Amino acid sequence: HCSCRQQVRFEQQSSGINAEYGGLTRMTFQPYSHQQLLEIINSRLEGNTAFAPEACMLAARKVAAASGDARRALDICRLAIDIAEGESAPQVKSFHIQRAVTDMYQSI
Repeated sequence: HCSCRQQVRFEQQSSGINAEYGGLTRMTFQPYSHQQLLEIINSRLEGNTAFAPEACMLAARKVAAASGDARRALDICRLAIDIAEGESAPQVKSFHIQRAVTDMYQSI
Protein backbone atom coordinates (compact mmCIF):
# COMPACT_ATOMS: atom_id res chain seq x y z
CA HIS A 1 0.00 0.00 0.00
CA CYS A 2 1.41 3.36 -1.01
CA SER A 3 1.71 5.86 1.78
CA CYS A 4 3.05 8.49 -0.61
CA ARG A 5 0.35 11.03 0.18
CA GLN A 6 1.06 10.90 3.91
CA GLN A 7 4.82 11.17 3.34
CA VAL A 8 4.87 14.09 0.94
CA ARG A 9 3.45 17.52 1.61
CA PHE A 10 3.65 19.96 -1.24
CA GLU A 11 3.22 23.59 -0.31
CA GLN A 12 1.18 25.95 -2.44
CA GLN A 13 3.38 28.71 -3.81
CA SER A 14 2.72 32.32 -4.67
CA SER A 15 0.44 32.82 -7.66
CA GLY A 16 2.80 35.39 -9.17
CA ILE A 17 0.30 38.24 -8.83
CA ASN A 18 1.10 41.11 -6.52
CA ALA A 19 -1.13 43.94 -5.32
CA GLU A 20 0.47 47.27 -6.16
CA TYR A 21 -1.14 50.71 -5.91
CA GLY A 22 -4.59 49.17 -5.44
CA GLY A 23 -4.36 47.15 -8.66
CA LEU A 24 -2.83 43.91 -9.81
CA THR A 25 0.55 43.69 -11.43
CA ARG A 26 1.64 40.56 -13.25
CA MET A 27 5.08 39.34 -12.23
CA THR A 28 7.00 37.39 -14.85
CA PHE A 29 9.52 34.75 -13.84
CA GLN A 30 12.23 33.18 -15.96
CA PRO A 31 11.78 29.42 -16.58
CA TYR A 32 13.58 27.16 -14.14
CA SER A 33 16.30 24.79 -15.34
CA HIS A 34 15.99 21.06 -14.73
CA GLN A 35 18.53 21.36 -11.89
CA GLN A 36 16.57 24.17 -10.22
CA LEU A 37 13.31 22.21 -10.59
CA LEU A 38 14.97 19.13 -9.11
CA GLU A 39 16.08 21.20 -6.11
CA ILE A 40 12.53 22.54 -5.68
CA ILE A 41 11.01 19.05 -5.86
CA ASN A 42 13.58 17.62 -3.45
CA SER A 43 13.05 20.47 -1.01
CA ARG A 44 9.33 19.58 -0.89
CA LEU A 45 10.12 15.92 -0.26
CA GLU A 46 11.96 16.82 2.95
CA GLY A 47 14.07 13.65 2.91
CA ASN A 48 11.16 11.25 2.38
CA THR A 49 11.56 8.24 0.14
CA ALA A 50 8.10 8.41 -1.43
CA PHE A 51 9.72 9.21 -4.79
CA ALA A 52 12.46 7.21 -6.46
CA PRO A 53 15.36 9.57 -7.31
CA GLU A 54 15.00 8.86 -11.03
CA ALA A 55 11.32 9.86 -10.83
CA CYS A 56 12.24 13.26 -9.42
CA MET A 57 14.84 13.75 -12.13
CA LEU A 58 12.38 12.79 -14.88
CA ALA A 59 9.76 15.22 -13.58
CA ALA A 60 12.33 18.03 -13.45
CA ARG A 61 13.66 17.33 -16.95
CA LYS A 62 10.22 16.96 -18.56
CA VAL A 63 8.93 20.22 -17.10
CA ALA A 64 12.17 22.13 -17.82
CA ALA A 65 11.94 21.06 -21.47
CA ALA A 66 8.28 22.07 -21.76
CA SER A 67 7.86 25.21 -19.66
CA GLY A 68 10.25 25.51 -16.71
CA ASP A 69 7.22 26.19 -14.49
CA ALA A 70 7.77 25.02 -10.91
CA ARG A 71 4.01 24.87 -10.27
CA ARG A 72 3.64 22.46 -13.19
CA ALA A 73 6.44 20.26 -11.81
CA LEU A 74 4.72 20.04 -8.43
CA ASP A 75 1.34 19.38 -10.09
CA ILE A 76 2.88 16.49 -12.02
CA CYS A 77 4.34 15.09 -8.81
CA ARG A 78 0.91 15.32 -7.12
CA LEU A 79 -0.72 13.53 -10.04
CA ALA A 80 2.01 10.85 -9.97
CA ILE A 81 1.22 10.27 -6.29
CA ASP A 82 -2.45 9.71 -7.20
CA ILE A 83 -1.45 7.26 -9.93
CA ALA A 84 0.93 5.36 -7.62
CA GLU A 85 -1.66 5.19 -4.85
CA GLY A 86 -4.24 3.89 -7.34
CA GLU A 87 -1.87 1.01 -8.07
CA SER A 88 -0.98 0.51 -4.39
CA ALA A 89 2.65 1.11 -5.35
CA PRO A 90 5.09 1.56 -2.46
CA GLN A 91 6.93 4.39 -4.22
CA VAL A 92 6.46 6.82 -7.11
CA LYS A 93 8.59 5.59 -10.01
CA SER A 94 9.54 7.06 -13.38
CA PHE A 95 6.64 5.38 -15.17
CA HIS A 96 4.21 7.09 -12.77
CA ILE A 97 5.78 10.44 -13.66
CA GLN A 98 5.57 9.64 -17.38
CA ARG A 99 1.88 8.80 -17.07
CA ALA A 100 1.29 11.98 -15.07
CA VAL A 101 3.09 14.07 -17.71
CA THR A 102 1.02 12.47 -20.46
CA ASP A 103 -2.22 13.02 -18.55
CA MET A 104 -1.29 16.59 -17.62
CA TYR A 105 -0.37 17.72 -21.11
CA GLN A 106 -3.35 15.96 -22.72
CA SER A 107 -5.70 17.91 -20.45
CA ILE A 108 -4.37 21.29 -21.60
